[in-house]
Amino acid sequence: MTDFLKENYVAIGLGECYNLHNREDFKENKKTFKGEDKMYRGQSGMWLWILHRLTGVGILGFLFLHIADTYLIGLGSKYYNELVFLYHLPPFRVIEVLLVGAVLFHACNGLRIILLDFWESAIKYQRQLYYATLILFVITWLPAAFMMLKVVNWSNWSIEAPA
Repeated sequence: MTDFLKENYVAIGLGECYNLHNREDFKENKKTFKGEDKMYRGQSGMWLWILHRLTGVGILGFLFLHIADTYLIGLGSKYYNELVFLYHLPPFRVIEVLLVGAVLFHACNGLRIILLDFWESAIKYQRQLYYATLILFVITWLPAAFMMLKVVNWSNWSIEAPA
């Protein structure tokens, strides 16, 4: 399968390629098919690809943490309460805001990927979709972050469990 892909497609980005036998792709992207220009040079698609993978791993890490702390309920409320109070401290609130940002970015970029996969002409609008993804992410995350952080008691940094 790999040999077939190497012979028939040229990658222009992670997750983006053109069929060498499709004349429209070749005509519209002549520069991409020159020998020295085949290498991907870290444009917008690559950065979104990397962030998409990192946010996915971060969300998965949170899922494992959530399963572990929920498991503590079965051991007794004492163990659960000793851990959960930490989530109300300022550093954990900031991490929680970053988690919400990861989920929102992952969702916004997922919509961009769906458009690229199911709309044939979307590749022509790759740059516009890149900016639309970032703008959608920022206008959804900043208000959420503000609302989440405005209730934080920034003077309480004590890690002693409440009695």
